[in-house]
Amino acid sequence: MFYYVFAILVLIVPMVVWFRYLYINFRERTAMSELMSVLFPEGASQREPVVQDLIKLTKGKYNRIQLLDYFLKIKGLHLVDLHTSSSRHVRMYLMRPTKIKLNYSELVQFYEKYLNLPQATGIDATIDF
Repeated sequence: MFYYVFAILVLIVPMVVWFRYLYINFRERTAMSELMSVLFPEGASQREPVVQDLIKLTKGKYNRIQLLDYFLKIKGLHLVDLHTSSSRHVRMYLMRPTKIKLNYSELVQFYEKYLNLPQATGIDATIDF
């Protein structure tokens, strides 16, 4: 009896782990391609300057895939409506944490350059802290 349980565990557990790894990679690739088609409609000619600029911003600490992952997740969270118009793969991809963590100065430069936040208007815009 013990040998049967052991044999099942030896066969089933690696298959489940392998399937989960493959499914996560498939989901990530699908979501990245969907987000890239939205954020970079002209393709690689539009994507490459952004990646090169991010490499300069981080002084080459991270590779292109990690920087593209960071850009897609941060910009995607600001642009994509998670409740209605996005697929399940995109929602799951955007809810996972980024693969890299930028330091404060890199983070501020990234947000100033790539996120189009509206200018403050009204009474709150005139207050000096």
